[in-house]
Amino acid sequence: LAPSNRACADILIPPSDENFIYLGRWDRTNPQTAATIYSGASIRFAFTGGSCTLHFDATPYPVNLHPIMLYRLDDGAWREWTVDSQLTVHADRLSSPSHSLEIVTRSYIVSQQRWYPPLAAIVIFTGISLPDGSQILPGRRPTGPRIELLADSITEGIAVYVNDGSQNVAQVSDATLSYA
Repeated sequence: LAPSNRACADILIPPSDENFIYLGRWDRTNPQTAATIYSGASIRFAFTGGSCTLHFDATPYPVNLHPIMLYRLDDGAWREWTVDSQLTVHADRLSSPSHSLEIVTRSYIVSQQRWYPPLAAIVIFTGISLPDGSQILPGRRPTGPRIELLADSITEGIAVYVNDGSQNVAQVSDATLSYA
């Protein structure tokens, strides 16, 4: 799994494609974007081919105050990524005809506005692009019962890591390690 910032794709797939599985709260009223302000919100999908580029609108972010996400390919190790305009993920196992990708919103700078416009702490997904000849496939759907918790900062993993004073709150927070 090797991320890069180079887009090498020919097929653009919008966030409204039915193969994307959205978990958590996402605003999908605009077919060209899927936006969330909630830690723990995630997207799952699969694709054929050797790489995939995810696209995001990074214009709301003040300098050095981007949200942090986690992603993993083919149920591998979670990798951290600070949201920018795109993330290209390359598959290590090219022998496999298809690959699954999951991306999760890990944390935001909580002092940035995410409840009322103009939003600065927001993830805006604008789709993926795939190399010519590749295709998107349905993501893995959750099975069994699910519970959605709407609560405060302790349930979204605020400050679950020790801060030596040199990190901002997003760097020491992780929604995947919340108390919920």
